[in-house]
Formats: sequence, C-alpha cells, structure tokens
Amino acid sequence: MTAPLVRELERQNASRRSAAVRRSLDALAQADVRVVVTGQQVGLFLGPAYAFYKAATAIALARRLADAPVVPIFWLQSEDHDADEVAACDVLDEADEPRKVRLEVEGAARASLGERRLGEGVTRALDALAEALGHEPHVDEVMALLAAAYRPEATWVEAFAQAFGAIFDDAGLLLLDPRQDAVAALAAEVQRRAIVDAAALEEAVQVGAAALEARGRVPLVTPRPGCSLGFYHPDGPEGSRYRLVRDGERWRCPGRDGVWTTAALVEELAREPRRFSTSSLLRVVVQDSLLPTAAQVAGPSEAQYLEQMPPLHEAFGLRSPDVVLRGRFVVTDTAARRRLAALGLDATAVGGGPEAILERLASEEPGPNGDEVAARLVEAMGRELDALTPDLQAIDASLAHAVERTRRHVARGAGSLGRRIDRARARRDGVRNERVAWLCRRLAPGGIPQERGLSFVALAARYGIATLREAVAARVEDHLAISNEGRAPGLLEVAL
Repeated sequence: MTAPLVRELERQNASRRSAAVRRSLDALAQADVRVVVTGQQVGLFLGPAYAFYKAATAIALARRLADAPVVPIFWLQSEDHDADEVAACDVLDEADEPRKVRLEVEGAARASLGERRLGEGVTRALDALAEALGHEPHVDEVMALLAAAYRPEATWVEAFAQAFGAIFDDAGLLLLDPRQDAVAALAAEVQRRAIVDAAALEEAVQVGAAALEARGRVPLVTPRPGCSLGFYHPDGPEGSRYRLVRDGERWRCPGRDGVWTTAALVEELAREPRRFSTSSLLRVVVQDSLLPTAAQVAGPSEAQYLEQMPPLHEAFGLRSPDVVLRGRFVVTDTAARRRLAALGLDATAVGGGPEAILERLASEEPGPNGDEVAARLVEAMGRELDALTPDLQAIDASLAHAVERTRRHVARGAGSLGRRIDRARARRDGVRNERVAWLCRRLAPGGIPQERGLSFVALAARYGIATLREAVAARVEDHLAISNEGRAPGLLEVAL
C-alpha cells in the first residue's frame, strides 16, 4: 500500500481512539499487509441490517486470513448519487407494523452523497425515529449513537462513518471514503485510462458479460455502448455527475449541455480529480488498484457483477481478488422461536408473506388438501370425457376440440377450488393466522428478508448493540466455516 494512501487512512480514522483501530493503522505500513474489503452505500441511520453483516463478515474473514497482517476495510460508497434510494430507514413500531422514517434530500440533483449535507431535516427524522422505536428497551443507546453523528452540518458520509465506526472500533475495522482529494488524486490514473482507453475497456466489459452468459448467467451490469466507465461533474465536485458518452472524437453528457475533447477532460482530471467519479465497475478497479486486496466480501447481487470483472481487471493489469459472500442472517428472540415451534416453522424459511405460509401449512394438514381435491376432480372428469369422446366424435369430429377445451377449463376450475380450500382451512385457525402475521412482520417485513426490510438500528434498539454484534459475530464464524467446506451457507438464524 502506498505511503500517501496510508497517510489518508490515518487521517480519515484519526478520531477513532481504540487500540484495535491503532493496530490496524500500524499494520498498513507493513510491506506484506493485505486487506479484506467490503462496502455499502451510506444509507440513512446506517441503512439496512445487511450493511452491518457485511462489516462483521469482513472482520471475521480478516482474522481467518491472518498468516500475514490482514486489515478489514469498509469502503464508503460516497460517490453514488441516488440519494432517494438511501434516504429512508425501516423500523417496526410498537404494534410491529413497518414504519419508514425518511429524510428530505438537500443539494443538487445527481450530486454524490459525499457532497451532500444532511440539513435541518435530520433533526426531525431523528425525532420520528425515536418516536417509532420508543417502545424498544435499548432505544436510548441507539439514539445517543445516532444523535452524536447525524447533525445538520454533517454530510451523509461523515454521519454514517462516525456511527458505523463507533460500532466496530473494538474490531479494528477501518473506514475509507474515496470522495476525498487525496484518494481522488491516487485514483486519477484509473480515471484517465477510463477516458483515453474507453473503447478497449468497453470491449473488456463485453467480454466479461459474454463469459457470464456462456455459463448460463445473466450479467447484472450490461455494457453501455460508447460510454466511459466513469462519471464527470462539469459544474465542479459538488455538482451533478453525468455519464460521459463518446460523440465522434469528443465527449458529451446526456442531459447536460457541453462537449469536451479527450485532451480537455484529461487536463481537467489532472487539475481537479474530484470532478470525476466511478461507476460500479470502475469503483472495483479503483479499489483494487489502491488496496492490496486479498478478498472482497460481497452481497449476492454484488457477487454477480464481480463475476464479470476479470477481463476488466486484466485490462488494468490487476488480478481479481477472491469474492466471499457476506453472512445472511435472520434475528429471532424467545417470542419468535416459541411461535415458530408452535407452527413447525423454521425462521430461515419465513418469507413470501402470510398468505404463502398459510397455504403451505394448510397443505401439510391431515385429510385431503386442495391439490388432492383438484386432482380427484380432474381425474374423474377425465375418465368421463375419455369415455364420451368416441361417441362425440362420431356425431361431429370437431367436438374433439371442444372436449380438450373442457379438460382445460375443468383443470383451471379444480385448481382454483383447491386453492380456496387450502385458504379456507388455514383461516379456520385464528390463532395460527395471528402467529403467522406476527412472524412475517418480525422476520420478513413486507415479504422481503429481514436483513433488507429492517434497518440495523431497528434490531439494535430491540436487542442492544453489543449483544447483537457478539451474536452476529458468532454466526459469521459458522457462515465462513460452511463456506470453507464448499457448501452454500444460505440464511442463518441468530438466536437472541
């Protein structure tokens, strides 16, 4: 790792005083140091729970690889501009109903998150969050953590970094914000190549996508013909960013007036590197050109587009690091486990919404279920139609088509009746319905996994930051052990 980057990491983590952070910073100066890197958008009030799981996985993996100095680093994705996507925090209110706390986004449209101030609205958002979580036993601890970081004058990145860093200080996790002058200067050569070698790099992206398609996979990031892999901020670093698109021998930004030569852009890059920022693919190249990356911890979607990276890495003279899937978890407590046991359900299988679970439970009850009733009706009617068909064809050959249409109508009607039977049987049991609805709100709110449907702070306010961190760390070890055996870990339960 270069001395300028080591100094910048020292600067960015200077306010963090723990011995573990100090050890990580000291390790950066060693010649054989490597890093395990992960990262995420800087969502409001720390975003969905899976960002926390990413960091926990990176920390545990760094410890496992520590035959030489290995440091966990969290890459703050501060260059992203889609603020509306991350401007909400999802929690559960006292009735276990989903509550979305939002912050009105300030600043120029399409400006990077690293350039945006939270503004006065964050005080109202904190009040709304405190009200929504007021029934939880550890709400005071969580709100103190957030209130210290989420101040009107802070940027989205500064607030996220302060709160997230405090959670992981004792684990030695370092934070890296690329939307800083020193990092942008170090990334300038990658940005220059993205402009002057745009055609060759576009071909490398196409090769990566084609290789993925040849294996029967759908590329998550599709090549954009004529586009650079980077973004340009024509009004300055704080302004909106636009994709650069080749227009003959020049470049333009769709949605923005102006035309630039390659030479003019390269000159601008040398003068003010922060006028340029990365796309998802180029971000990985910058990351691995600056850091001695041993492994990257990624979520399922990230892992898909990282499979496209080898040709692009090769074009920049880099080796693609190992990709390790982050831990995927669902947190339960005694009340949830009691209800799960009463229903014969597994916490990791709760998904798809109450209706789907009730139908599945109904299908497992003794006696004929909806599928069996439907099959009996179709079979009985089929026998009758088979017997009648010869006589009907003797009357008129065209009646054979009518017989087949009748078969299809009977099958559809019988299937519909079967589903209604299953739902009716399920709804007979009001207690079961209530248990299923309660479990879905807790473990799969809105029908999506808990780690995406709830924020970290929703879980921390219920169970406590330290308790949650320690329990997740233990399950991360199980996740990595399963991965090392070559098996897919899947969703794991964290029992609290």
